Amino acid sequence: MNSSKAPDDIPDSLRYRSDLHHLGLHQKVSTAGRTYRLLAVLGLAVLSIPLYWGYLKFQEYQGKTQLVAARQLLDELLFEPAGPAWNAKANRVETLLKSVAASSNKPSANILLATLRGQPGFRPVVQDVLSTNGVNCNSADIAISALLLLRGGELSLADKLATLALKRGDEPARALRAATIIDYQLGRDEGVVNHATAWSKIAPDEVLPWQYLAYVAEDRGFWSDAIIALRKQIALMSGNSSPERRRLVTHLIKVGDVAESRREFIILSTSVPLEPKDSLSLLEAKLLFLEGNLAEAERILLEARYSPAERVDAIVLQSTILLDRSETDKAIPLLRECVKDAPANQDAHYLLGQALSRTGHLDEARSQMETHRKLLDLKVRINSLERQAGHEPANVEVRQTLSQLYNQIGLTEQAKLWQDAANTAQQSRSR
Repeated sequence: MNSSKAPDDIPDSLRYRSDLHHLGLHQKVSTAGRTYRLLAVLGLAVLSIPLYWGYLKFQEYQGKTQLVAARQLLDELLFEPAGPAWNAKANRVETLLKSVAASSNKPSANILLATLRGQPGFRPVVQDVLSTNGVNCNSADIAISALLLLRGGELSLADKLATLALKRGDEPARALRAATIIDYQLGRDEGVVNHATAWSKIAPDEVLPWQYLAYVAEDRGFWSDAIIALRKQIALMSGNSSPERRRLVTHLIKVGDVAESRREFIILSTSVPLEPKDSLSLLEAKLLFLEGNLAEAERILLEARYSPAERVDAIVLQSTILLDRSETDKAIPLLRECVKDAPANQDAHYLLGQALSRTGHLDEARSQMETHRKLLDLKVRINSLERQAGHEPANVEVRQTLSQLYNQIGLTEQAKLWQDAANTAQQSRSR
């Protein structure tokens, strides 16, 4: 007889204990599953922390790399002429900077983006950097933005950004570059000399400091200083230095250094790319005159063709030779033509006065000599005011006066430069 019972015959007490047993087992399994899942989630979270940190560091590294690449392109753009090539390169810079702004250094990217093309709304971005002393911006990007603003004609804001970059002091080369170039545009010669000199010391292989030192020396008529700066500049240049060497020879002739003038002229005349013969004719004639070879100097003057800019100097030199040979009647018509074409050339007025005096035209001679004296006085005053402007960067009146004086002697480009400088000083004064 089979003693086993069907499930329905199990006593309630046993069935209850059995249910408890199954229930307990299920609870143990469920608890273990939840614990396992919790541990798995925690494990993934723990593993994801270094992964996420690594991702952030990669984003930061990528942003820095892109910012460096953008700066290199911007350094090129600052000194390239506007045009299709400039725009194409600027588009690449914008792409890099937008990526930087999205991933890491947003403030630096924003100010570069705002000033690259003077986009609408760039002023609030710049003002924010100035008001916070650029606390979240790299000083290199502040200095680059200053030069971008200068390129766009925003002299006052450019000057303020350059001053901020200098004050911060952590990117001295870029800050001094911005300060040097902006000082030159604003006619602050002393600032150019100080900043360019400091820049040349911390960046001894850089050409630009010596370029601006040469510019200032030439503007002041300090030919010996210009010679020193040009020699330094030429020594550091890797490409064609013919324009700089031409200026060097010109200044050596002015100071009367015959031997060095001839040595540098030989280098210039055999330089690569070879200078066209006619372009060196006037310079060679001046050198021959300095050496006392008047006949050869006159031959070159008569045979060569000159640009409009060179023609006045050529006539003055030819007239000097004619007067030296007492051929006054030949010199007078040349000099009359010269003072008509270049009324601000004091040498032409002086020579014409001398020639007219020899021929007995005393009243006209006195008039020409008076014009010569007035021009000299004006230029002496201009030189004095330019020195004053260099020491007084906020002086609006002296800059306006310089603009008027340059207009008075017919040098309109210099007049415009000084008027722009006066406008910038006025803006700074009113804020």
